[in-house]
Amino acid sequence: MLHRSNKKAVSEVVAYVLLIVIALSISAMIFVWLKYFVPKAAEECPDSIAIAIKSYSCDTAGNTITLAIKNNGLFSISGFYVYISNETGTLPILEPAFVSSEKCSNNEICQGGYLSLSSPLAPDEEFSAVFLYWEHNRIEEVEIEPFTWQDKKVVLCKDAIIKQRINGCE
Repeated sequence: MLHRSNKKAVSEVVAYVLLIVIALSISAMIFVWLKYFVPKAAEECPDSIAIAIKSYSCDTAGNTITLAIKNNGLFSISGFYVYISNETGTLPILEPAFVSSEKCSNNEICQGGYLSLSSPLAPDEEFSAVFLYWEHNRIEEVEIEPFTWQDKKVVLCKDAIIKQRINGCE
C-alpha cells in the first residue's frame, strides 16, 4: 500500500515539470515572434558633437569659398552637409559644388554639398574644403550639419547644426 502512494506523487511532479516546460517554451516562442514586431531603437548622434566654422575666405573671381571647420565636440565626425543661402533670412537649401580639400582622396567621396570623410574628423581636428558657388552668384549664409556612420547608415546630427552669416562672397 505504501508503494502505490509514492507512484502517485511521482506522477504529480512529472505533471508539474511538464506544465513548467510547456509554459517556458510558449513564452520563448512568443518572445521570438514579438521580437520582429517591436521597432528597434532609433540611431542617434552622440550629444557631445559640435563643430564650428573657424574661418572662411571667398574668391570672388573664381566664385569659390574655402571653409575651415573645427570639430569642437568629444566624438569623431564622419562628414557633414554644407548648404548655402544667397538671401538673408531664408533657409539655406542650396548645395554648393565641392572642389577640393586635403582630406578627401577622390571626388566620389566628396561631391556636391556633402563630404563623407575617408578618415573621421577627430576632436579638436580641423578640416578645410573649397566649394564652388558660381550658380548662386553670392553667399549670404552657410549652414553645416555633421553626420556619423552607425551600422552602415548615415545618422544626421540635427542638434549640432551651425549657421553663420558670410560677408564678402558676392
